[in-house]
Amino acid sequence: MIGDVNIPNVRPVEVTGASRWFEVFWGHYITYAGRSECYFSGDNGEESSGNSFRIYTKSAFLDFVLNGTFARDDYPGPFVHYQVVCSDHIIDVASMRPTEIRRVGAGHLSGPTLFHGTA
Repeated sequence: MIGDVNIPNVRPVEVTGASRWFEVFWGHYITYAGRSECYFSGDNGEESSGNSFRIYTKSAFLDFVLNGTFARDDYPGPFVHYQVVCSDHIIDVASMRPTEIRRVGAGHLSGPTLFHGTA
């Protein structure tokens, strides 16, 4: 419930000492953007697969890359829109190669990490 509105099928994201922590690394990318999850709204007509880690075949972010850069399938090569949904952030990446993901631990909230969550 938010005020008088019941929003079904949602649950709070809670980061605890038992949460899993991951490091996500792109060695080669065209561009990336981060935003607060509070301002995320999926666009109608976007096409993706996945849940907490999404791969888009059609998105406003891909349109942004095509309009704001000279990246094309012929240079640097075919690229993909990846999206990482974190507890507080949405990270969008346009890259020619998939990410490397490494689990860096669980059990306590200390040490350097790029992202954390329950994905």
